[in-house]
Amino acid sequence: MRRMVSAVSVGLLAFPLVGLAAPDSIKEIMKVAHGKSAPLVAKVGTEAKGKKWDDAAKDAATLKENADALAGLKPKKGAEDSWKKQTDTYKDNMAALAAAVEKKDDKAVAAAVNTIGGSCKACHSVHK
Repeated sequence: MRRMVSAVSVGLLAFPLVGLAAPDSIKEIMKVAHGKSAPLVAKVGTEAKGKKWDDAAKDAATLKENADALAGLKPKKGAEDSWKKQTDTYKDNMAALAAAVEKKDDKAVAAAVNTIGGSCKACHSVHK
């Protein structure tokens, strides 16, 4: 019984740390940001609209961190220089979203969300 309690305690202590790590694949990063289940980009837009700035800031920071991690990954296809250009644009777009959230500018957040949403095909057509 004592071992079981210790194992459960250690597992519970480690659990929050798992959620802090950036995803380690392109697919995971895209799923977090744009997936069907609670995509963070749309969530930040909704949070800004609802004036939930603390939540929006946390989620925008996650998006920015994941965008930085994306640049270090290698896509299945496409030229390296194209990947660099596309990931630089993606990082810039996420930085603009984070800056709009920091300024608590819901219109700029909405514009950044639209820019991000409209930029998918440029990268996917070459690298997916």
